[in-house]
Amino acid sequence: MYCLESDQLPAKISVNDVALNLKSNFATNNFTLNNRNLVSIDAEAVINSNNSWNKTLYKPLSSKDATVVPVKLIPYFAWGNKGKGEMTVWMSH
Repeated sequence: MYCLESDQLPAKISVNDVALNLKSNFATNNFTLNNRNLVSIDAEAVINSNNSWNKTLYKPLSSKDATVVPVKLIPYFAWGNKGKGEMTVWMSH
């Protein structure tokens, strides 16, 4: 299981505001964290400019005014090793 950490996102963007682009060119990459060799998954995600829920329970995803950002997904067990921040394993798509 892989997860997204908030340190991979622009400032003041929540992991809950990110939607994974399923048509992204997914790539695996080796990296080292705390002397452990791990494999990440690099992909693209979109951040909708209108991320205000304004007391709304559901709302449609729109790519009209979305910003594309690269994301690096890491193994779930490795999250939280770079300081405080948000994490999610569930991403919209």
